Amino acid sequence: MENGIAKVQDGKPGKARGRPARISREMILDAAAELSGKSPEELPSLNGIARALKISPMAIYTYFSSKDDLLQALSDRLLAEFTLDIAPDADPFDVIVQWANAMRAYVLLNPQLINLLVWEGGHTSVAWLERGMTVSGALGRMGFTGAARARATLWVWHVAMGAINVELRNRVMPQDLTAHELYSLDTSTREQIAEMLSFTGSADHADRFFTYQLDRMCDALRVMQKN
Repeated sequence: MENGIAKVQDGKPGKARGRPARISREMILDAAAELSGKSPEELPSLNGIARALKISPMAIYTYFSSKDDLLQALSDRLLAEFTLDIAPDADPFDVIVQWANAMRAYVLLNPQLINLLVWEGGHTSVAWLERGMTVSGALGRMGFTGAARARATLWVWHVAMGAINVELRNRVMPQDLTAHELYSLDTSTREQIAEMLSFTGSADHADRFFTYQLDRMCDALRVMQKN
């Protein structure tokens, strides 16, 4: 009876054999997105993703050629729901303002994105660049061309994304001074800083200040448009 029949010893079934649990590209992205959401201040590591999926880090390379490839796919996943409904004949200044406000709202809801826009090694999110080209298109309709258009696009991106980045940081670590630090300043400086703090301390400061920055940026673009 031993031929062709596995023996069962001590009343225990033989150890089951088979392939390890399968993973997929989507499962890896799911794990990366979850880790990124839990710790938005840092990029998900390959080791962290592997631990979450109970696989070896090297198994990830079956689905992604590099960590940068994975981060590009993750940024694409996280930006997938960013939409901007703009009429074809919309005023180009309105387009830029709508883009900036929509991007701010989206990133504030998905703060992990801010570290997935640019990362070490000279990498920039392709998905974000594609969505950022709305700005370049609007500037083109204003009459900007060539180097002037490229430079103005970069400037608008920096104004909007820089403001969003600062706002995210202030949510975690609000910019403030203790009474001792404030009164250590000379009288003139203290009065000016106190007035600034009266703005930053208001509940609607972030909204109003972002609008203020966009308004001043559009004022400058109108001047640049004429030159």
